[in-house]
Amino acid sequence: PSATMRPSNTARPTATQTPVPTATRLPSITPTFDAASVVKRTPAPPAVCPEGDPNLTPDFQEVLSVEFPRLEEPILDFLNAGGMPQAVIKALEWTDQQGLEPDYSYDSAITSKAEFNRTHLYEADLTGDSVSELIVSRVNLYIFGCGEGKYKTLLSQENDDWSNRAASPWIVATSDMNLDGIPEIVVKSFALKLWALYRVFEWSADGYKSLLVTRPDNHLFYYPDVAAAEMGEMTLQDTDSNRTVELVIRGYDPFPNGLPSRGEEYTYMWNGEIFAYFSLEYSPPQFRFEAIQDGDRYSLAGNYEKALAFYQDAIFSDKLDWWSSERNRYEVICWATKPNCQQYPTPPASDPIEYPNLAAYAQYRIMLLHLLRGYLSDAQTVYNTLQSEFPASQPGHAYAEMATAFWDEYQTSQSMGLACGKAIEYATAHPVEILAYLGNGDYAIAYFGEQSLDYEPEDVCPFDQLSVISYQWKLITDN
Repeated sequence: PSATMRPSNTARPTATQTPVPTATRLPSITPTFDAASVVKRTPAPPAVCPEGDPNLTPDFQEVLSVEFPRLEEPILDFLNAGGMPQAVIKALEWTDQQGLEPDYSYDSAITSKAEFNRTHLYEADLTGDSVSELIVSRVNLYIFGCGEGKYKTLLSQENDDWSNRAASPWIVATSDMNLDGIPEIVVKSFALKLWALYRVFEWSADGYKSLLVTRPDNHLFYYPDVAAAEMGEMTLQDTDSNRTVELVIRGYDPFPNGLPSRGEEYTYMWNGEIFAYFSLEYSPPQFRFEAIQDGDRYSLAGNYEKALAFYQDAIFSDKLDWWSSERNRYEVICWATKPNCQQYPTPPASDPIEYPNLAAYAQYRIMLLHLLRGYLSDAQTVYNTLQSEFPASQPGHAYAEMATAFWDEYQTSQSMGLACGKAIEYATAHPVEILAYLGNGDYAIAYFGEQSLDYEPEDVCPFDQLSVISYQWKLITDN
């Protein structure tokens, strides 16, 4: 797997950009779960409900007349007085006579009142006891079920967007995601119109339990049980082929505060107890620095094959674009005046030394990858190429010097940790030369957007001997 280096700093061979998404800067925190260890739960015996009177009709008009009606107690009172769930559904359906329209914009799949009613007011067995529960999504979400001969509220989820009474949370999926024999329910709601919030619940003897924990860097919403994404859409899929189902959420920022901005994909995976945050992937890079960062993300996550592909793209691809502070201002103005970018018709000139700096950094990181995987001769080849292509006084030479600081120590100690220490010492002494073009941080030459990594000297060589052992163990377990 020797990497062929670019022969000069001027000629760029044509290469096809492979659209590979990226992993989060943090390594995956949830191991792949062994589905064979799942213990099937015994379903509860069928619940006993009150005897119903089909002639009873509820009157919810007074309750519905307020701006944000509270329907829980009136519905329970009606059901426990002998009312039928279908009568509740009929009384709460949106009709032309009510004079209020449901807000279809929260879900493009809902296009009519009939479709809204079917997804927000219905009966289904959500507890696995073969007795249907009543689901009501009007302002808030309620699940009503039977217990000890009477109806009670099994789940109550409040509206997260109190600027709109029609923005009710609702159930978007039911599936036995963790293979224990009881269906999980996925609840979707919105906040501030743009943010889609997802929660996962499962029935137990003690009531509905939340089974999802938000990702550790979620600073926008302080709900501990929410997976959130701007303009988010959700799918359930077995991404690792172990039969448990992952929650995959894709979103994008329609009004980015800082460009560039890429689509995001969050995956939450069952770990035996909860659906925990597993990874963040971005849409394919458009700019060269994004490919560099994608390579660094995958390196840190231990996926060295994908990391190598991104570093090679940063060197070879003619599909990747350049970035600078002037380009940032240009993109922001173009975005604000789209589609024709009338206020800034001529793109600014590119920075002539961005490419050699990023190409040199990519070669340095490829050298590290070869050493991590035990390809010593390939690492030597890349090191020699880096020294010959980026001599003194040439843009990118600082990375050749940093590689030398690393290489000399590695030849003596054979330790990734000690050699990385020397590389970090060099980056600390030359922060502008090393960090300026990589991404955000104190020495960044431009603003690289909200999704950019923030680089410090220790980020240029985040490996130690444990990284080598972990990779070797991964090879053993994979084979």
